[in-house]
Amino acid sequence: MAVAGVIWAPDGRVLFDTRWPQMMLVGKGRITASGQAANLSGGRNPIIAYRPVNCSAAVVTESRSGANYAFNFGIYNPSAGYYVDYWIYDRVPPQKPTSGVSLALFDEAGNTTFRADVTPMVVAPATVEPSGRTYAIAPSVGPYWREDVNIDVNTEGIPVTQRLTEIGGWRYGGGGFYIDPRSTNDHFGLNSDGVYDPSLSYWVILDVTNH
Repeated sequence: MAVAGVIWAPDGRVLFDTRWPQMMLVGKGRITASGQAANLSGGRNPIIAYRPVNCSAAVVTESRSGANYAFNFGIYNPSAGYYVDYWIYDRVPPQKPTSGVSLALFDEAGNTTFRADVTPMVVAPATVEPSGRTYAIAPSVGPYWREDVNIDVNTEGIPVTQRLTEIGGWRYGGGGFYIDPRSTNDHFGLNSDGVYDPSLSYWVILDVTNH
């Protein structure tokens, strides 16, 4: 299939390709307690990014019912004044705008893929993030967790299982995002060692300044 339009940066990077719809801001808000959800109605393929303050956080589960989405948050290791700001981005609607748009681009099928009147999703530089900006992380679903299982035998010859468990989310500090796990007595009950580290999976940093 031929390309309808491509925009390049001076260094040769592709900034926009009309074959791929632009991602635009469709919702934002604040989470103030673990278990709260960020909700989106009329979604297509949304992405959520968030920025924890005085805590670590993660989207524990995502759910979908038709075009309605829910991103359920867990908050870990909070201190005074904690909260999590979030931003939801989704594909630009394919319908052609009828008015109020100074520039719109389309794919070969006539679907809208770019609109100048929306707030676009902006991926932060992969190397050094410029100072004075606001950043959020859009990672894979789930908090960090780890459980080490140690089986020993007591003085009566009875096997005894000991579990060392950690859980945590993403924290922002020191100029970047990092996983911040802490020990917990709420064990998963695994029979062998297990771990899930979202930092080893998909994640991307977004520039959400003034979004």
